[in-house]
Amino acid sequence: MKVKTTCVCVVDETAFSVSMLVSRLLCSAAAVYFVFGILLNFRSAADMVMLKFNITIPSGVIVAESILGVIAAFAFLLGYRTKLTAICLMVFWVINGVIFFGADVNNFFLFFILVAVAGLTPAVILGPGKYSLDFKKAELENSKFLSK
Repeated sequence: MKVKTTCVCVVDETAFSVSMLVSRLLCSAAAVYFVFGILLNFRSAADMVMLKFNITIPSGVIVAESILGVIAAFAFLLGYRTKLTAICLMVFWVINGVIFFGADVNNFFLFFILVAVAGLTPAVILGPGKYSLDFKKAELENSKFLSK
C-alpha cells in the first residue's frame, strides 16, 4: 500500500552536523571517563566482580578492554566508521556496567549507562554528519566515481 504525503522536512545540514559532532564529543568524553574510572578504581572494581560473580578477572583483561574502549571512543569522536563504533560502545558500556557496577546496590549507575546508550542511538540511526572522517571518505569516493 502506497501512501502519498505532502510532508516536507527541512533540516539545516550544518546545524545537524554540528549537533552530531557535539553528541560524538560528549559520548566520547563519557566513554573515556568511564574507562579511567575503572582503571583508577581497579582494586575495588576487581573486588566487586569477585564478590558478585565469585570469579577473578585477570588484570590484563581489564587493561586490554579499557584500551579497546578508549580506541573506540576516539574513533567515534573522529567519525571513523561511526555506526559500527557507536554499536561497539553501546555493547562496551552495557557489559562493563553490568560487570563492574552490577554488585552495587545503587541503580544510579544503570541510569547513567542507559543515558549514554541513548546518546549513541542518534549516531547509529542518522549517521555522523558532515564533520567526520566517514563523510570525508564518502566525498572522496563520490568525486572519484563521478570523475570516471
